[in-house]
Amino acid sequence: MNDSLASSESAPLPAQPVRQRRTIRRDVQLSLTVAFFILSGLVATQVKTQRNIRDSAARASQMQLAELGHWKKEAERLKQANESLQAKLNNLLAASEQESKQAKILATELEKVKMAMGLMPVKGRGLLVTLNDNPKMPKDAPPIEKDLYLVHDWQILQVVNELRSAGAEAIAVNGRRLGVNSYVRCVGLVIRVDDVRIGAPYKIEAIGDPEALRGALEAPGGILDEFRNNTYILSQVTAQEAILLPAIEGTPSFKHAKPAETTDKQEKEP
Repeated sequence: MNDSLASSESAPLPAQPVRQRRTIRRDVQLSLTVAFFILSGLVATQVKTQRNIRDSAARASQMQLAELGHWKKEAERLKQANESLQAKLNNLLAASEQESKQAKILATELEKVKMAMGLMPVKGRGLLVTLNDNPKMPKDAPPIEKDLYLVHDWQILQVVNELRSAGAEAIAVNGRRLGVNSYVRCVGLVIRVDDVRIGAPYKIEAIGDPEALRGALEAPGGILDEFRNNTYILSQVTAQEAILLPAIEGTPSFKHAKPAETTDKQEKEP
């Protein structure tokens, strides 16, 4: 029995077939080859990806630089446009300021013209001259003598003319402003100013230097002296610190008069 066991243990194992070993070796080589190719592909893909990232970054950088250059040029263009517009604005402001000054000058001149023509109310220092009929006129006095006790239109006009020649800038009679076309006249026994009836006492208000106006009226041999020496009418002169005169009623109308330049041009035209 022992001999049989010994013989069984020492007996050689059966050898694997050569074909099977070759198959295993080929499978291992194939697996290694496939793994190598896969690894090589992964490495190549990673390298390509990194190259693409670098190229994309370079292109993006170039695009950013190009865009930055574009916006720099646009900023310079806008800066020049802004400077040009600012210069135009400054010119317009200067022209507007000049026009504003001219407009103020024209407005001032127009205001003076309107005041001179009586088209607007005015106020200032001046003089009040009051002429009144004398109530002591004898009832049995002849008509010629009775006239010496009454104020007439020509006497009012004399006072108005004397005030104007002494520098009066605006005049009103019984509250009616005298304009360039105003008149004072008698119609029967009634005095009218611009066809409006007025009555005694006749108050003549004048804006101007009170001393100069009074000096002209009260000069020796002047109008008031003439009234006192040759008539019986009553007169009084009072300086006024504040006189307010209204504008004339209505506006002056010119049917025949025309500006000289316009008239000349029309006459020269064929």
